[in-house]
Amino acid sequence: MAIDGFKEIVERRGYKVNSEDRKIFEKEIGKSYFGLGNADMIEFVLFDANDNKLPQGEDGKFVRYIHLNDSNIKDYFLISNNTFTKKINGASEFIVDIERLVREAGYSNGIFKTQVTLLNRRAGSEEGDVDKLWIHEISPSRTEIRILPLKNKNNPNLELEKRYQTFVDKKQFRDDTIYYAKRYIENITTERVLDSFSTIKGTQSDGETYRNLIKKEFKIDSIENFVRKVRDKFIQSMDYFISGREWNLNNINYGKPKEELDTIELTIETINRICEQSLTIILQNYLPKRTIQEENELTPEQQITFDEVKQILKSSVSDTEYDSTVPDKIDALIRGCKDPDALNYNPQAQEDDGSCRYRIVIDPIEVGGCTDAIALNYNPQATFDDGSCKYKTKILKKTETYYVWSDRGGIKYKQDGQIKTIEGIEYDSFKITYDDDNTIKFTGDVRLVPKVKQPEPVMRSYQIKNATEKFLKGNELTFAYKDALGNVVQGTAIRPGSSTTVCAQKGSIVLPPNMKARELGECGIVPPPDPILGCTDPKAINYKASANQDDGSCKYTVRGCTDPKALNYDATANTNDGSCKYDVRGCTDPKALNYDRTATKDDGSCKYPQIKVRGCTDSRAINYNADANIDDGSCRYTKPGGGTGGSGGGGSLGGGTSDGRLDDGSFVDDRSDRLDRNMQ
Repeated sequence: MAIDGFKEIVERRGYKVNSEDRKIFEKEIGKSYFGLGNADMIEFVLFDANDNKLPQGEDGKFVRYIHLNDSNIKDYFLISNNTFTKKINGASEFIVDIERLVREAGYSNGIFKTQVTLLNRRAGSEEGDVDKLWIHEISPSRTEIRILPLKNKNNPNLELEKRYQTFVDKKQFRDDTIYYAKRYIENITTERVLDSFSTIKGTQSDGETYRNLIKKEFKIDSIENFVRKVRDKFIQSMDYFISGREWNLNNINYGKPKEELDTIELTIETINRICEQSLTIILQNYLPKRTIQEENELTPEQQITFDEVKQILKSSVSDTEYDSTVPDKIDALIRGCKDPDALNYNPQAQEDDGSCRYRIVIDPIEVGGCTDAIALNYNPQATFDDGSCKYKTKILKKTETYYVWSDRGGIKYKQDGQIKTIEGIEYDSFKITYDDDNTIKFTGDVRLVPKVKQPEPVMRSYQIKNATEKFLKGNELTFAYKDALGNVVQGTAIRPGSSTTVCAQKGSIVLPPNMKARELGECGIVPPPDPILGCTDPKAINYKASANQDDGSCKYTVRGCTDPKALNYDATANTNDGSCKYDVRGCTDPKALNYDRTATKDDGSCKYPQIKVRGCTDSRAINYNADANIDDGSCRYTKPGGGTGGSGGGGSLGGGTSDGRLDDGSFVDDRSDRLDRNMQ
């Protein structure tokens, strides 16, 4: 059987978590894509050296959440590719910048403990009054919960409602499925594409023939270079899709952030469709295009050969028949363009005369640069933004509220270029708007979180007693406590068995062994006498007149039978009232002749009426009847001479023989009673 406390026993190994949870713990070899989602965040909790939570920021919350995106994720993570700590799957190592988190919480020095949790938000968050989920019900098994979004008719949270609906409808969140696209493009390599291309027609030889045909028809010099170029462009397009940029190569905003992006729901089917569309568009851009004549109308120059009058000028009719012949062959050589892909291809040409003309297709040239028109280095020729845009330096404004923690403190800062100074004392606060140019300076201890004023101390009166017994040779003992100003005071020495009274801050008394403290109340109260424990009820049989504190030991008179041998013994009685009852031995059967009504225990003496059975009751007789209880005088005995005689001692009955046989042939033996009955 399974060991108590273990969820599962596998091959003599006990697990305290179930198999589904273990899958999460054992996923270290899987690459983590934290940071790609639009709802990824850091949960940060700060503690002091005594494990007390510290308030953070201006609002003083104990838990702070930092939402991550493409622009700020590198501000909080240091990405390391150290070969000594590299994972077996090649994943990079992310190191959290704890110092930045602590400074943003409003602290610059001290000893801290931190708790950092990486979260993937799916529905709801911790911020705001309307962006919350209410846990409606938790099942007894703790494996499922029912959650409902808080409703706000005046200011509905549409994002929360959409996330909630996506969650309960079991649809797919973008932050879960976007990693599918990442893994998909990472598995595309030039070698795998070429291997598939070589066997697409069956054998390796057929694949090589097909490759040569493709090269000839599309004028491709190298299949390998072509595949590599298409793969690189496809990966770039899908990277743009993953990061929320325009992925369509034909779109003029290719590579730029999309203005509208569904950051909540994204299905696997949609990702597959986008991949196919992107690959199709890239192939259409890189493969040569064939020239197709879409219109067949003649030009005005071609139409000039028609009769301008547009009517028949002369008609001739004849019934004469003429014979005609078709030559077997034409000896003339037709020269022209023989390339079907050429603009002037001649299907009748027998010899190529070098006159073929083609439509020139120029591959788009990729130019990296700044594509933002308001940037200083805007490049109108750039086809994709390489992140190099530079803008006119603008000093940002920042508004913060600071609090003085030291006796005195001050701030020196710039506002619109003008230097300003503000000072204050402990617990003061300043709300300032300053130029965020890293020139702000502080004097004293000034923080972004308010300093909480300590409450006035609660003073109580205590009786301090040396509990060492007086008859023992004990030493005088001392103690310590805090007064109203918070100073530590050393109390006077107390002899064994003696006590004293002090006024101290509540909970501040420090006692050595064998000393006791008793809180009396407000300072100035005279301590009551030492407690004397005992029964304080005069009605009790163990009443103690000297006791001043009842210890619950009072006992009272309980009358009853106190003899354990009695039938009505009362274990709770402490005073015998003479009511004990005992067993009375005798016949307890009402059917017996000697039935005793007062008897409580049968002694086997019962006697019953007998059934009258007549016969010989003398055991010495030869016809003795053990069942007979009335002697009827029929006993017979063996005579010395061998005959028998009756109980009266007379002669034989009917004449007997020496062997006890009677004249009628019967024998006198143990069945003589039966003979007697026959004779009666």
